[in-house]
Amino acid sequence: MNKTIVTHIRPDFDALIAVWLIKRYYPGFDKAGVTFVPAGETYEKQVVDSQASVIHVDTGLGKFDHHQLRERSSAARRILDYFLKERLITGRSVEVIERMVDLATMIDNFEEALLPEAGQDFYDLGIYQVMEGLKYGGFTDFEIYDFAQTAFEGLYGVFRQKLMAEEELEANSRTVDVNGIKTLILESVSDEASRLAQKRGAEIVVRRHPKAGNVQIKVRPGSKLNLKKLSVKLIELEGAEKWFYHVPSGKLLLNGSSKNMKEPTKLSVKEILKYLEESLE
Repeated sequence: MNKTIVTHIRPDFDALIAVWLIKRYYPGFDKAGVTFVPAGETYEKQVVDSQASVIHVDTGLGKFDHHQLRERSSAARRILDYFLKERLITGRSVEVIERMVDLATMIDNFEEALLPEAGQDFYDLGIYQVMEGLKYGGFTDFEIYDFAQTAFEGLYGVFRQKLMAEEELEANSRTVDVNGIKTLILESVSDEASRLAQKRGAEIVVRRHPKAGNVQIKVRPGSKLNLKKLSVKLIELEGAEKWFYHVPSGKLLLNGSSKNMKEPTKLSVKEILKYLEESLE
């Protein structure tokens, strides 16, 4: 029997992440068709949740709608609660999906209006705003759906990497004082762990790849520090073929990256910290 997922026309973030969750985790619905009805209505006027082959999300006032509730909720939250109860999502995916659903619930309750400087253009880069822009541009519900399903896979990847970065920062990093400057030493394969450390306030991050041995040194944007003196010293010791200094910013000194892996430095992190301290005097 053909299976169908039903949501409302001009779908919003919550409606489309709800469809994505059903297709990704609900057994037998990965290849289900998707159709749209006026908000609040049901597919072919049928009683909501009356057919196992049809699932309504964010419309119809059924088990995966929330408009009939008095408490703060969302279609995505109701779906996730059901999936957790039935153990349809387990392991690392639980925390990843929890974060995505928290965002969907926040957005569906217009709580992004409470964010710091909520009117800034930066927030308009969000998937939910881009979806609204597609509506203004005359894109069909199906075109918006196609965009959103790909975007949610990307968002899943972002949060999965972020979760791993958080774990690596907890397990494989230490903070040292270099001439009064908070410097984080990190053993990690992940660029995301380094970026997250800077977002959390580390002014300098020295990251060593635990397998390849390459080292990257980054200064937090907005800092008055630069790595010019350190770059001169390291290039003098090992050559420009091993170290790349980003002249325009002065804040990146790379012994290889995911875009261009170089021969790893023979210097230890301890030695690099010594030269860093000397360069900042």
